[in-house]
Amino acid sequence: MSVPADAQEITLEWLTAALRETGALDRAQVISIQSAPIGQLGFFGQIPRLRVSYDKLEPGAPESLAAKFSAPNPQARAMAHSMGFYEREIGFYRELADDCPVRTPRCYFGEFEMDSGASLLVLEDLSWMHNLRSASGGSVEEAELVIRELGKLHAAWWGDARLDQIPWLAMKGMLTPDQAQLVFSQVWESFLGKLSIPVTEELLAAGDVCRRYLAAVSVEMYTQPPRTLIHNDVQGNNLLVAEDGEPSLAVVDWQLTTAARPAPDLARFLVGYLDVADRRDHEDRLLQIYYSLLTERGVADYSLERCRDDYRMALVMAASRLATGVGLLPGVTPTPGGFWNVVFPRYAQALADLGVAQLLQQRYG
Repeated sequence: MSVPADAQEITLEWLTAALRETGALDRAQVISIQSAPIGQLGFFGQIPRLRVSYDKLEPGAPESLAAKFSAPNPQARAMAHSMGFYEREIGFYRELADDCPVRTPRCYFGEFEMDSGASLLVLEDLSWMHNLRSASGGSVEEAELVIRELGKLHAAWWGDARLDQIPWLAMKGMLTPDQAQLVFSQVWESFLGKLSIPVTEELLAAGDVCRRYLAAVSVEMYTQPPRTLIHNDVQGNNLLVAEDGEPSLAVVDWQLTTAARPAPDLARFLVGYLDVADRRDHEDRLLQIYYSLLTERGVADYSLERCRDDYRMALVMAASRLATGVGLLPGVTPTPGGFWNVVFPRYAQALADLGVAQLLQQRYG
C-alpha cells in the first residue's frame, strides 16, 4: 500500500483497506476520520490521533488510532533516516513485537520508503495511559515496575540468534560508536551553552569521561556477548502506565531498538528517572530485582557483578546521548524549563558516585 504523507492524505478507502489487511475489519467500512494532534509536534515525527467511525458495528474495530509519520521537515527527516529510525521501528513492529513480553501498541499498518525516508505507522491509540515524567523525579514504585518489565524483555531475547540476522537492527550514522564519540565532542560546547544551570566541575568531568571512553564502551555494549534486544531509549516519554487496578506498563517509540548488552536500558532509565537521593537509596536493590528476573527466566551466563559493572559503564552512553541530542537541536536556548538541566546532572552525579572513570581507566587504560 502507498504511504500517505500526512493525516489529510489518509482517505476513507485507504484506511478501510489497511484495517482489513491486518484483520481489524471484516465487512465494515470507514465512513469518517477526524484528526487531532497527540501532544506536541516532535522533531523527528508527527503523531496525530485519528477518530474513526464505520458504516456498521463490528467487534474489535478501533475507534481511535495513532498515526506516526516521519518528520515533515526535510532536514529532520534526512537526519532520522540516516540513523535508521523509521526503518528500525517499522521493522520492530513487523518482525519482533509479537515475541516481546512487554506491552506495545498493536500495529495496523507499517510502511517505509527507503529512497525518501517517508514512513507511516498506524498504531493502537494508548493516549488514555499517562507518561512517566522524568524531570520532576519519578517514584521508586514506578521505577520498579519498569525494571521488572525490562527484565522480562531482556530475558526473552537473551542470546537469540535472530539478533545477528536482522540487518536493520544495527546502529547507523552518528549512532555508531566512532561517529557517536566524534559528534559528542563536536557538540559538547553547544550543549553546555544550552544549560541554564551553573557548569560545575562535576559536569565537566562527566564530559571528559564521555569524550574519552564513549567509543570503547559502545563497541563493547553493542558487539560483545551476552546480548539481547534492548529498547535503547527507555525514558519517561516512551513509557505509558495504566492505573485502573494493578498498574501496568506499555513501551512505545522503538526507533532506537538494537541488539546489545542490557545495561544501556537500565542506566538510561534508572539514573535519568530517579532523583539522586532515591537513586542512591534504591539503585542496588532495583538492580538485584532485575537480575533475579533474568535468572528466574533461565539466564545463566551473566553474573550480578558483571551486571553492575555494565550498568556503570553504560552511564557514559546515557549521558553522551542526552548531551549530543540537546547540542544538535536547533533553536534551543538556555531556559530553566529544559529537562536536560535536571537529567544531565543526575548522570554526572552517578558517574562520580559509582567511580565510572576509575573503572574505565582500569578496563581500557
